[in-house]
Amino acid sequence: MAPTCTPATRRGLDYGPQWWTLDRPPGSALHGAYLAWGVYGQFILVSPQRHMVIAHKRDVPLSGREDARWVRLNEFLHAATMLANAPCQ
Repeated sequence: MAPTCTPATRRGLDYGPQWWTLDRPPGSALHGAYLAWGVYGQFILVSPQRHMVIAHKRDVPLSGREDARWVRLNEFLHAATMLANAPCQ
């Protein structure tokens, strides 16, 4: 049986024990990182290589109000990569 290519694997993700693991090459700022992915674009990313945790929290609309814009995974990962690559002073 051939492996299935799911939307998550196309994004470079795999699912482990309650965490999404990122498939990034060695040398990448997020190599070895993993994340929790919540509703409306709430994220917690752990980067052991950088000794860094990045949390993105947002107000979630009250029940019945579903028109809020979601923060997409690629948007969060772009910001997380910039933070992980920033020089530490």
